[in-house]
Amino acid sequence: MSDGGIGQGLSYWATINIRGNLTKEQLQSVVKQIKGILNGETDDGADVDGELVHAGRSSNHSPPELSVSFMKPKS
Repeated sequence: MSDGGIGQGLSYWATINIRGNLTKEQLQSVVKQIKGILNGETDDGADVDGELVHAGRSSNHSPPELSVSFMKPKS
């Protein structure tokens, strides 16, 4: 998680792990609700400008494997 900057231009990054005995349709509903929150308003009426940046899916039949590398951008 990261809060990006602090102050008026606050940015917040988070990783959400959704687990449970959900059907495909139930999981799709949860993700749809999250996307709706990110593209909507807060309870106090403030606009939210968010997006789903990364998404992944793993099977409960075998351990997931993931390898990620970060490199400095070429100038």
